[in-house]
Amino acid sequence: KSILWENEALSIINELLILILRVTKLNNIHTEENMPTKHSNKIVWLAKQYKEQYYAENITLDMLAEKFFFNKFYLERCFKQVLDCTPLQYLKQVRMERAKNLLISTDFSISEIAMQVGYSSASHFACIFQKYTGQTPSDYIKNKR
Repeated sequence: KSILWENEALSIINELLILILRVTKLNNIHTEENMPTKHSNKIVWLAKQYKEQYYAENITLDMLAEKFFFNKFYLERCFKQVLDCTPLQYLKQVRMERAKNLLISTDFSISEIAMQVGYSSASHFACIFQKYTGQTPSDYIKNKR
């Protein structure tokens, strides 16, 4: 009983801190859209906002759960309910969409783009990009330009 109470208290404190940060404009999470009212939607919204800003960093499920004071299994379940994907699948989507934009709008090398979107290896990035789009990064550039 005390463990559940402790988690709920941490969740309420977290929401209050986020509201304070939003009002004072001291936060570094971009908050253009309004935070949803349903608890599971709030969790997903917070994690999405964070991932959309810090997609280039090494973001793990454990790190997100710790950052927002949620159980990682609950966070994953909420993501599947709301977005029909896992938090890590969503992160990959964000990274791939950013990479697609960088590939067609800049002259950066594939290695540089891989680093900018959070991959330490250009070959790993190219493999994931091909699975995501059906094309290699080079082919994607040729077809879009």
